[in-house]
Amino acid sequence: MSFQQWRHHLLGELRGENPLAGNCLPTRVALFGRGRSTILVPLPWNYKEPIKISEVFCTEADQQQGWGRYNRFEKLTNITRAGRAEGLGLWEKFESTAPDKALRSNIRVFLAGAMEATNSFAGGTISRFFHRPQWLENIYKKVRDMNTASLIATRTRQTLLPR
Repeated sequence: MSFQQWRHHLLGELRGENPLAGNCLPTRVALFGRGRSTILVPLPWNYKEPIKISEVFCTEADQQQGWGRYNRFEKLTNITRAGRAEGLGLWEKFESTAPDKALRSNIRVFLAGAMEATNSFAGGTISRFFHRPQWLENIYKKVRDMNTASLIATRTRQTLLPR
């Protein structure tokens, strides 16, 4: 990146311009804030506390407008945590006296890791398709008439029924 490009990107960032020119705009997270347990970025004195750093990132996400509200995992964290009260999924096997509030940051870290792994896998797959376009055509021929709901039902029956 040339100095001119770097300067252009830096000035655009300082002015709050969207470098992607799309409608899904990231929101800013203040570097410092009153009442926080740490600051947003890992530094020598807080890098061993990733959960606290994650909490700072999600602080005040509900007050954001537009896409920024959803880019910080709060809604997904609430959905994930909601099944605990009814014992849905594996929550019934979860043994802890920790209150939901104490689990929120751990759930956020888990979700962030899961999303990162999924995105990395999808990106690698797409990259391989670009290098081998004939594979993409073959896969398309195999899946074009598939109904996702029936595929899930078939896989579920295959898993649950004895062989």
